[in-house]
Amino acid sequence: MNQHFDNNNTEGTDKFEKSLSAIALVAPSEIYGKIPDKLQAKNSTQGWAHWKWITAGVLACSVIALAITITDALYIDSSMVNQSENIAMSNGEPRLPSDLPALSGDIATNQRYVAEEHFIELANPIDMSDSTTTEVVAFFWYPCWPCSEFEEYLASWESELDGDVILTRMPAIWSSVMRFHARAYFTAQVLGILDQSHQEFYVEFEKDNPAVTNEEELQQYFAGIGISAAAFFRAYNSETTMELLDYAEAENRAYQIQSTPSMFVAGKYGVSPQGAGGFQGMLDVTDFLIEGLKD
Repeated sequence: MNQHFDNNNTEGTDKFEKSLSAIALVAPSEIYGKIPDKLQAKNSTQGWAHWKWITAGVLACSVIALAITITDALYIDSSMVNQSENIAMSNGEPRLPSDLPALSGDIATNQRYVAEEHFIELANPIDMSDSTTTEVVAFFWYPCWPCSEFEEYLASWESELDGDVILTRMPAIWSSVMRFHARAYFTAQVLGILDQSHQEFYVEFEKDNPAVTNEEELQQYFAGIGISAAAFFRAYNSETTMELLDYAEAENRAYQIQSTPSMFVAGKYGVSPQGAGGFQGMLDVTDFLIEGLKD
């Protein structure tokens, strides 16, 4: 996950910001601080002396598994009665279901994904009670190459969404450079060429030495795809663009964004590549949360 910080907007800081744009993954966002790292110890056994113990262990496990299967078949009714007392396993450690956050519907009883491990619950949820749809907000930053890779997954996922789920892409902003990139995004949106420009911006801004670093260079970039200077400046400085930019900054503060890419579901849950186990995992966890909200 790409993380980026601004420091008084000095020239040196801007150079620092640009250098960070080439970094793939750095420290996770503070809001994901509660998500534990998944540590898997891989112990290997070497030497022929170990094989007899392995063979004996396999045989013993087979006997135990057979006994458990027979026991389950005989006492399945009683086990269902005590289902609430069953121990759920997480990362190899026992955890009672009562320790897990209570979510709506099947999420509470079918914990395929677990809060604080695969996703987070926002400490200060955003009120969306008046919404008739489920909004998913995906934060990105153009120089963040993981965001560029994730966009391919995200676009495919978006194309299959039900009508009651809305995806909103939101530029991450916590520095002057990021604000410029966000303004480029909203300028393209106002001009009606966002579908054409979005992926091209990733290619341009991910460069070690991008050709677009200020307003004049951005105007020349748009000129190259057929946008006149007058049309560009009108959109770049429009009230709509500035309102969208202010809204994006407000959303960044509300969600406390410090890392990209990240997704948020219904203003309640946050999903990151680290917690979800990758890009496809982010979408799987998001689907899981959306389904839970419908139940």
